[in-house]
Amino acid sequence: MIYEFDVELNLANLEKTYSNVKNIKYSVADNRSRYRDFAKDIELDYQSLDACCESFDTSLLIGAYTFSEQIIKNFYYELIEKDQHTNKYLLKYINEKANPERFSPNVTFCDIESSIRKDLISEFRFLLNKNCSEIKIYNTMIKARHEYAHKGSYSFQYDSFENAIRIIKYIVWELEFVIDFSPEARFELQNNLKEIHTNLNKILKMIETQSPPIGSKFEENVRNCLRGTRTKCEETVEKYGQILDKCDFFKNLHTRLNEFTKIDIRSVGPSIEKCNELLVEMKVCYD
Repeated sequence: MIYEFDVELNLANLEKTYSNVKNIKYSVADNRSRYRDFAKDIELDYQSLDACCESFDTSLLIGAYTFSEQIIKNFYYELIEKDQHTNKYLLKYINEKANPERFSPNVTFCDIESSIRKDLISEFRFLLNKNCSEIKIYNTMIKARHEYAHKGSYSFQYDSFENAIRIIKYIVWELEFVIDFSPEARFELQNNLKEIHTNLNKILKMIETQSPPIGSKFEENVRNCLRGTRTKCEETVEKYGQILDKCDFFKNLHTRLNEFTKIDIRSVGPSIEKCNELLVEMKVCYD
């Protein structure tokens, strides 16, 4: 629940709508002649039936966009504690600035991040890498909704909704993280992952540029970096592992972080392999 908006129920309805549309689309595509016969039997123009099926796409588009807009609006209301203040002047000010009838936030992926950073939490950054292909699909969906609203044209492929909905669920995960725990907890995870990523690159850079004999000061430095990175992974897994596991995009990252907590830094070679494996998985957050 995000400020009186039942996220779980509405998200389930959105996914159910997508499933229904997909089933109908596949059924019509596979059984077109039978649908033509059905239309003929009930004395219905087949084009009307076909147009009705096509209209399901636009309903899904509007539903997905509306859901995105609603969760952002209600996230604002949740953080500013709308209608919960005793100061009548503050209430009036909030209701003027965030009037439900007029408040319409932009909901492309980058716009959401920028707005939250500008209006609410200056340190906020999405964890998910912005080059993620699903983000591009989500943004295309938002653009398609605007085109449909202003031009009446529809250009979004229904089979892209699955990936767009994945991003909607990710955004929900981010917002609920902040609400259920705190912005500070969210920043700590953000900073931990950034530190781990930086350390991994540092370790691999050290290995690439030098090859001194075993037992050297260099190898001791590598072990110290491995130890520090392992400690940060342990801290991150202990505090945020279960939260990461609730997001589809970060399940594998959680697994790799957990594996890294078990490295034996006395064995530099196998530990470097784990560095590479974790760094590959961290591309979900960083280039």
